[in-house]
Amino acid sequence: MSFSLASACKATLRRIVQLFERIATLLYREFLFRNTVRPIQRIIKASEPEKQRQLLRDWSQMKETESNYIQLASGFLFTTVASCLQWPSTQSSHWSASALFYASILLAFVAIVLGSLQLLVLPNVKPDKRLDSELTDSEKQYLQAIVDRLRKTRRDHRPNRLQVLALQAPFMILSLAAVTFMAGLFAVVFAPLAKQLLWDDDAKVAVVFGAVTVLCVAVFFSTSYIMHGLFSLEDGPESRISMFLAERWA
Repeated sequence: MSFSLASACKATLRRIVQLFERIATLLYREFLFRNTVRPIQRIIKASEPEKQRQLLRDWSQMKETESNYIQLASGFLFTTVASCLQWPSTQSSHWSASALFYASILLAFVAIVLGSLQLLVLPNVKPDKRLDSELTDSEKQYLQAIVDRLRKTRRDHRPNRLQVLALQAPFMILSLAAVTFMAGLFAVVFAPLAKQLLWDDDAKVAVVFGAVTVLCVAVFFSTSYIMHGLFSLEDGPESRISMFLAERWA
């Protein structure tokens, strides 16, 4: 009885952890698996050193593109939020609006720094050397050392979670900065209603802003779900729902 109860508790805890991970990575889940988890899994599963090194080089170029995107998006978000702090409505609004905007600026700055750091530490092998035989011995040893490190710290055929967290941290911080920015906008728009609930211009602005926000959230998550399912390599719920909607509305 005690053994079955312990197994049930472990299974329940595992489901809770999986649900929490899915919620926490909702905004960038496909990026997480496409650019970090699955490439590491392919490197771990590859048996030939030459294939391992080639997969590592391809993955490094993918992460380099991601880091460049993070720096660009974070810089744009940084300047946008900084300009929002100059709004008269922000300065006269509730203190939480300014606090959230400052937090978003700090998070965007950290995302830029982490993206730059990732560019510096990624395996630096010239892209024109497409064949493994074109690499020097020192380059091969360097790449193979990284592969061995990934394989030693693996958990079964899954990558180490701390390594995944470190590699995905720039995108996570950028997503958190965007969410914090949106929370600051909500604080600016809805703060007047907290002071006095009247059907005035502030209330009308809040209603329009809330309606457009609901529409944007619905469009974002529905289209993201369909696109992730369309290009996903796994036959998960996203791909099945994407195929169902495509057949339904064809």
